[in-house]
Amino acid sequence: MLPPDYQRIITAVRQAAGPIMAREVGEVVGVDISVKAKLEPLRSKLVRLVDRGWLRKLPAAGSPPACDRAQRHPERIRTGVTRLPPAPVGIV
Repeated sequence: MLPPDYQRIITAVRQAAGPIMAREVGEVVGVDISVKAKLEPLRSKLVRLVDRGWLRKLPAAGSPPACDRAQRHPERIRTGVTRLPPAPVGIV
C-alpha cells in the first residue's frame, strides 16, 4: 500500500490522456508549480515511483537513441533493468 501522496500522484498520471510532465502532475495534486522548491519534492516522488516500477519514464523527445550515445561515449554506458508498470502509464 502506498502513502496517500503517492496514491494521488499515480491517480493523476493514470487519468492523463498520454504522457504527462511533472509540472502537470503538480497542478492536479495541488502543488504550487510556480516555485521550483515546491516542485522538486514532487519530481523526487515521481522518480521513486519509476524506480519501484509503479510508473514508466519515457525518453525525452530530443534525446538520441542509446545506441548512438554508446558509440560516441562508450565510457558513459551504464547497465540497468527496465521494469514495466502493471498498466501502461508514462511520465515525461
